[in-house]
Amino acid sequence: MTRPVAETIVNFSGTARRVLAPNPSPARLEGTNSFLLQAPGSRSVVVVDPGPSDSAHLDRLCSAGRVELILITHRHSDHVEAMNELADRTGAPVRAKAGEFCRDADPLGDGEVIRAAGIRILSLDTPGHTGDSVCFQLPDDRVVVPGGGEFGVVLTGDTVLGRGSTAISPHGGGTIGDFLRSLKKLERLGGMVGLPGHGSLIPDLAATCERQSLRRRERLTQMVAFLDGLGVPLSTDDETVALIVDHFNAGLDPALRRAAEASARAQLIHLVEENDAAQRALEES
Repeated sequence: MTRPVAETIVNFSGTARRVLAPNPSPARLEGTNSFLLQAPGSRSVVVVDPGPSDSAHLDRLCSAGRVELILITHRHSDHVEAMNELADRTGAPVRAKAGEFCRDADPLGDGEVIRAAGIRILSLDTPGHTGDSVCFQLPDDRVVVPGGGEFGVVLTGDTVLGRGSTAISPHGGGTIGDFLRSLKKLERLGGMVGLPGHGSLIPDLAATCERQSLRRRERLTQMVAFLDGLGVPLSTDDETVALIVDHFNAGLDPALRRAAEASARAQLIHLVEENDAAQRALEES
């Protein structure tokens, strides 16, 4: 059944609207969240993550006004596939952290303030999910959370999802170390809601980042204990990755197996590097 258009466009804040792409899957949840950023009364709009190549989805992205700028949170195809189509259709420049995804504009800088569509957008480097992952803070926007007060707004891409765990993509330059540092960076922003690349609004971004960081660190400890118990040395080979996934992801949807293996490999890479660094420190002492 085709999803009614009315359900795909949601006001998430005073200046941010979500346009839900028609690409649901176990990994993408209900689909990719594209965002329209626009000050009240502005005739132009910023599009964040154009999403998949789908004509109806692109029509909705263009329906709010002249597309002044296209921003990309990271390189994965479910976020950037329609980038060139939208740029060709609107003439808007494209900006991303990685230069290969930029068109007629420079790569994003950490802490850079972008002014477009009547609003300010702060670009924050948050590598980990991929090496080029960024988040976008909206310094002048606020969301009132029932019973929780007033919060600022951050578009989190896939760094923090509306639900579930973010996969780490070593082939895309993602690392556990970077991911944990990025969670801490977002946590330090304080009272914010998160508008994620998949899923619904994150009511307390700082608390979510703190919980996710704790869970990741606990999992790393559990992995070391599990391998030690089997007498298996730390390694990033396929056999060890499979052992980790099979043990810690019982009942995993087969569609998520590849993402789980990528995350397990990233965790093992992190543990091997930590172990090697500890050995070097002992030898030098």
